[in-house]
Amino acid sequence: MTTEQTETLREQSPSCFAARVLPWIITGGLLLIYAFTLNHWVTLKSLPVVAKIAEWDWRAPVTAPLHFLLTYPFRWLSSSMQLTALNIFSAVCAALTLGLLARSVALLPQDRTREQRQRETGPNSLTIPYAWLPPLAAALVLGFQLTFWEHAIAMTGEMLDLLLFAYVIRCLLEFRVSKDESWLMKLAFVYGVGVTNNFAMIGFFPFFLISLVWIKGLSFFNFRFITRMIGLGAIGLLLYLLLPIIAAFSGNADQTFFGTLKGNLGLQTGYLYDLPFKQATRLRLNLFMVGLTSLLPLLMIGIHWPSFRGGDVSHASGLITAFMFRVIHLFFLAIGFWVFFDPKFSARELGFDVFPFLTFYYLTALTVGYFIGYALLVFGREPSQKWARSSTLFRMINVIVLVATGMAALAVPVALAWKNFPVIQAINSDASRKLATSMAETLPTGKTVVLSDDSTRLYLLQAAFTKSGKPTQNLLLDTSLLPFPEYHRNLQRRYGKQWAAVNSTNRIEDAELLQRMETLAKTHAIYYLHPSFGYYFERFYPVPHKLIYELREYPANRINAMTLPPEIVAENKEFWNSFIKSEVPKRASLGRKSPEVTAINTLYSLGLNTWGTYLQKAKMLEDAGHAFAAAYALNPENVVAQINLQFNVGLRKGEIRPVQRDDSLAKKIEQYRSWERALAMNGPFDEPNFLLQMGESFARGGNLRQAAQFFMRALELTPKNFPAKLGLAKTYIELQRPEESLKLVQQLREDPTVALLNTNAQFEILRTEALSHVAKSDFPAAEKVLLESLEKNPKDQAQLALLTQLYVASGQFTNALNSVEKQLKLTRNDPGSLFVKAVLLMQTGQFAPAVATLDQLLKVQPENKDALLNRAIANLQSGKFDAAKRDYTSMAEASPKSKYQVYYGLAHIAGKQNNKAEELKNYKIYLKHAPSNTPEFETVQKRVAELESGK
Repeated sequence: MTTEQTETLREQSPSCFAARVLPWIITGGLLLIYAFTLNHWVTLKSLPVVAKIAEWDWRAPVTAPLHFLLTYPFRWLSSSMQLTALNIFSAVCAALTLGLLARSVALLPQDRTREQRQRETGPNSLTIPYAWLPPLAAALVLGFQLTFWEHAIAMTGEMLDLLLFAYVIRCLLEFRVSKDESWLMKLAFVYGVGVTNNFAMIGFFPFFLISLVWIKGLSFFNFRFITRMIGLGAIGLLLYLLLPIIAAFSGNADQTFFGTLKGNLGLQTGYLYDLPFKQATRLRLNLFMVGLTSLLPLLMIGIHWPSFRGGDVSHASGLITAFMFRVIHLFFLAIGFWVFFDPKFSARELGFDVFPFLTFYYLTALTVGYFIGYALLVFGREPSQKWARSSTLFRMINVIVLVATGMAALAVPVALAWKNFPVIQAINSDASRKLATSMAETLPTGKTVVLSDDSTRLYLLQAAFTKSGKPTQNLLLDTSLLPFPEYHRNLQRRYGKQWAAVNSTNRIEDAELLQRMETLAKTHAIYYLHPSFGYYFERFYPVPHKLIYELREYPANRINAMTLPPEIVAENKEFWNSFIKSEVPKRASLGRKSPEVTAINTLYSLGLNTWGTYLQKAKMLEDAGHAFAAAYALNPENVVAQINLQFNVGLRKGEIRPVQRDDSLAKKIEQYRSWERALAMNGPFDEPNFLLQMGESFARGGNLRQAAQFFMRALELTPKNFPAKLGLAKTYIELQRPEESLKLVQQLREDPTVALLNTNAQFEILRTEALSHVAKSDFPAAEKVLLESLEKNPKDQAQLALLTQLYVASGQFTNALNSVEKQLKLTRNDPGSLFVKAVLLMQTGQFAPAVATLDQLLKVQPENKDALLNRAIANLQSGKFDAAKRDYTSMAEASPKSKYQVYYGLAHIAGKQNNKAEELKNYKIYLKHAPSNTPEFETVQKRVAELESGK
């Protein structure tokens, strides 16, 4: 047969159709499917990417320059078209990726084992009648895999990265078949471009390099070839410079060329190092499991296994080897199919949400295509040599395996589509759109400041505005970013005169942010997109309007929460009752199918639980119970709603039954790691025990008004709640309301059960009473309370320490010394009492006794840095410069962080000794390390200037 005839026969072979025509059919067919199931809104996974493209995200792009370049034209579309157009772009990338997968499967060699070489005479790919089945099955199992499908119908950026990855693999396989080096040149350039866009390409580089050397052999080590490859790869890597150049010409001082370049490189190298090396052992194990189902089968495919002819290899051993090869191939095929159903060892189930690792799914699909081809060839075609043909029994087994493989190749994609289509429908449901639209429609039309603690809700709201195409006067503010000056500069650029500029480079304090909000409240309505807490709620109280909350300023001298007006109650009842009746059952069902809907349900659950607390406080117990039950149905992990519902059941029966913590509740609460996070995710508690804990937590955090409200509500539910009453009394002191505190103390004194409490509780009442008098500046009354108590308990260390504190606070240092001496008589070497005594002696100018006291303390606690520093100061003040120098030197060695204090003292000693050179040297070191916002710093600066001028 001539070469021309051979080529003609090859053109007519099924493999030609599978390799050349079928990939385009697959691309077009799956594009239609993705168009049919396309998301016309945003998903929570696509939201951050869309926010960048639509410029809702204030931060300039730092990563993914190719994605930025290709999606830039979408910014020219009308705002109402952008969302759909971006999702179409993702669908096109997905379809092209699957077309490349089909082409790559068709190019895979089917000559790896002896049995394949006995059955396939073609040098490169399958020539059997069913050669179309492996590429089709591989494309369909990947195309209908849930993670791939999710990212195909919504713009997340993952499909573009996977398309580049697929093209590089195609180039490698095309070169293996054709030996045309132009494919490797394309590979080098596209790989360079891909690296700039996706850190995973760096991680896969060693595998591609080994594959290239494996295929090309010794001819790889050619200087001209390597130089061309490196050169083209370097040209692709130049895309790293795109975003830094844009940043440099942006005119924004917060964006620089090197800062942007460093940001991209830093993130990529950070991911590559953190994921495999720094993350928890379990995550590393998960990565290993994901790689096991994709990279290990690829290794098997890459090896050209020997024929085992001649030598000591017997016929029996040859049969056993062939049998084992068949079993291993079928095992890998079964595992590959299983992976696409997302078992526990798949990337989706192992918790890879941020990085879905679609490259691993792609490689698994590639191996699935190969193993299907292997099974069709080895079990479906007899060898050309008569001596190698199977017996009758094995031919029957071959037929069974062949039919099973063919049926699985067609049935598995159908099963995947059947399993995952309802989830895709759930993702495409209007859950997030309704949430965003409801928030947008509830906001007033005038000037409004819209606050949120997370960007997701703000982006959803912006998406609603974008889809409607209506302009808005709202100022959208992410409260988590407000402390950062660069965010304020962006707000000033975006909103102009509505937002005052910030010139500082330091973190903005809460007090200044609160002051800004109070100023804005004079000209704007202020709304929160969700229930929240923190410093804003010390000045403003929330008024619910469906899903969002209007912030209104508290009236003067008002501590407790405001009662909702009847019209507000009616508005919210109508909205939530309708939602509970028509939406909750449907959304709870959808939430079990889709993580997307589950996340949206969590937001609704938060709102429902919060509304339930308003109803319960208004004594609408039945309505409150329905709200708590609906919140728990939407989010079974909402532990706060679960606790509120349990307590509500008792209230409706007329019983006050605080919820007891069991193991399941404890585990649910512990997963949040802090009360603040539990509240942010689930809404507020309305149960006495947890209200008490919230009050204590908020009091520690300085949110005193909110702490007082928690304590008040706990007392409203359980009037004899001793810890709540005491906690409220202490909070009143901090709120400068000592009269209210004393009233509560009086109630505690009159309660007969309080006398039965332990010593610590009794002391806390005494301490609260004394501090209440101190807050009134009535020191004699506070002293009287403590002295009367000490008459009964003269050896009570805690009461003596409190009396000492009182004397110090009122400036009665002599009395304070007498009090601390009484403490030391009871416990001679108590470190705390010794330190207080030394400080008091220094306050009264008794430096020599202070040194002796500190000597005694340092014998007990040699590592006490504060004692060492104070002894140095006392020695300095008493003129013992050498001793002071020794202490300062020891201090420098023991506590490097106190370096500036040490050098201040050394400079002071040098000044006393008239050693100006040493004084100047030490002051200069001080200025390098000391905080610059203190009067002391300014004084030293002036002294340095004097010394340098020679005055």
